[in-house]
Amino acid sequence: MIPRLATAERCVDAQLLAGTREGVAAAGGEVAWEEARAAMVDAMGASPDEAETWLAKAFGWSTWLALNRANYFKPELPEVGQLKSALGWLVNGPLGLRPEDLRAAVAASPKAYLREPQRSYETALAVAPEEFREPAQFLELVLRDPKVLELTYDCLGSCGAQCARCWRPSLWKLTGGALGMDRSPGEQSQPAGAGYPEAWRSWR
Repeated sequence: MIPRLATAERCVDAQLLAGTREGVAAAGGEVAWEEARAAMVDAMGASPDEAETWLAKAFGWSTWLALNRANYFKPELPEVGQLKSALGWLVNGPLGLRPEDLRAAVAASPKAYLREPQRSYETALAVAPEEFREPAQFLELVLRDPKVLELTYDCLGSCGAQCARCWRPSLWKLTGGALGMDRSPGEQSQPAGAGYPEAWRSWR
């Protein structure tokens, strides 16, 4: 049985919402913002404030506020049609997320799931360890840790300074050593949690 995501915690930052709404209004984006919020509420059963919080994180408003509304940083308004397409793909595409799973996934990684999730999925799947390249196995990882959709890079063991989106630094956390351990020919695998997963070196 495929594990399901834990229920996302209801966490709303009142200051983030207030600042974002001010910025959206100043940009003339209130209608688009309200439509995007409604689409998310309908798709995953989130509260309006939760939906706005995740939109703020996905489209750069939280970063803009953290930078004290810096002029050089330009947050974006959601394109409602694209957002609805993204939500539809997450529900009806290969991930097939139920509303509660979708809500938990978006809460964990708003940008990855609200902005071109199909492209992130295809890229992450293409560079994933071989053990996870089958859609069913990849889905199990997504349900375990939704941030898997952010892993769209593989440094091939030679660091490319892209650690936040690289599979290799994340592999141990994701598997807990479950892929098998480094060993000499003929040597038996060690218990999970000892050594390093075999896939650190051999997933290619």
